Amino acid sequence: MAAETVAHEADVDRAGPAPVWHGLGRAFPWLVVAVTVSSVLAVDAWAPRDRLLPSAGLAWLLFVGSSVHVAATATLFAFPEVRGYARQRPRRFIAFPLGCLVVSIAAGATLPREVSARLLLVFFGWQFWHYQKQNLGLAALAASATGAPRLGRLERTGIRCAGMAGVMALVAHPVVLQLVPPRPPAELAGAMFTASRGLLAIAFGMALVACLHRRLRSSAGGLESAAVLLLAVGFPAPLTLTQSPYLALGGLTLAHGLQYLLLVGLVVVGPTTTTGRLAAAGRLGGAHGVLLLAGVLALAGALAAASHLHTGPGLTGAVFGAYVGIVVGHFLLDAGLWRLRDPFPRWWLSQRLPSLLPAPPAADTPLPGVG
Repeated sequence: MAAETVAHEADVDRAGPAPVWHGLGRAFPWLVVAVTVSSVLAVDAWAPRDRLLPSAGLAWLLFVGSSVHVAATATLFAFPEVRGYARQRPRRFIAFPLGCLVVSIAAGATLPREVSARLLLVFFGWQFWHYQKQNLGLAALAASATGAPRLGRLERTGIRCAGMAGVMALVAHPVVLQLVPPRPPAELAGAMFTASRGLLAIAFGMALVACLHRRLRSSAGGLESAAVLLLAVGFPAPLTLTQSPYLALGGLTLAHGLQYLLLVGLVVVGPTTTTGRLAAAGRLGGAHGVLLLAGVLALAGALAAASHLHTGPGLTGAVFGAYVGIVVGHFLLDAGLWRLRDPFPRWWLSQRLPSLLPAPPAADTPLPGVG
C-alpha cells in the first residue's frame, strides 16, 4: 500500500519511543565510527602476511560482513508494509532482480573465463560504489540524528569523489580481488593509482572545508556528524595505500557489512511510533524471529559456498552466477528500500527509527538516501 494510505491507517503514539531509545541519536554516529574503525583494525590484525588463506577467525568475520549482510536484506521483507510496497512496484522489486539473476546465471554458465573476469571487474567496481553510497547515507542519517545541518552539495560531492577514487584504485590494482581479473597496462595502472590518491586527497579537503562551514552555520551535532562525514570520505583510503587483498579490501568489506547489519538491527528491534494493527504486524519476535534468523543464516551459508566457484563456465559457473545475481538483487532492493527521497521509505524508516529520522515534513521535502 502507498505511504500516504499507510500513514492514514496508523495511529500516532503521542508518547513516542521508549526512554531507553532517546539517547540513540547522539550515540548513533559513534556506533558507526566504532563499527567501521574496529572492522578495519580487526582485519588488519588478523590478515595473513605470508599466505592467501585467512585464519578461521578472520574467515568467520568476513562471512558475517559479506554473506550474512547480503542475506539480511530478507529481514526487511518480513514487515507487511515493505511487502505491500514491493507489490505495488513489481518491476522494481520483483521482475528486475529476478531478471538480473537469470541473466547472471546464464552468463556464468556460458561465458569464457576471460570475458567473465572483465565483467566481474565491472561488478566489483559497482559493488564498491554501493559501499560508498551507504557511507553517504550514514553521513546523512548521522546529521539527521544529531540535529546538525543536512548534507549539502559539497559534502555529497566529496563522498562521491572519494568513492570514484576507490573504484579507480580497484581497477588499477585488481589483484586485491583475488580473482586475477585483467589488469591495465603498467603505465596506465600506475597513472590511475596516482590519480586515485590525488582525487581522494581533494575529496578529503572538500570534507574539511564542509566541516568548517557546517561548524560556522550551527554547533548542533557538529562533532558527531563531522566524524561520520570524514569517515565516509576516508573509507576508500586502504585501497590507495596497499595491494594486500585483506588489508586493502577485507576490512572495508567487513565494515560495510557490519554497518548494514547495525542499520537492519535497529530497524528490526527499534521502537515504532505507530500503534494498532501496523505495529503489531511489524513486530518480529518469537518463533517467527527464530525462523527468519535461521533462513538468513542458511542463505548466507549458500552464498559463502557459491562465492568461491568462479572457475569457469558450466555448472560451477552457473552457481557462481547465481551468487552474483543475488548480490546484485541485494543492491537493487536496498536502493529502493533505503532511498529517503521516496515517500514510503522516508515514512517507514521514520516509524522504525524515530530517534534517528524525523517524521516526513508536510511538504514532503526530499532527503538524502541511505545506501
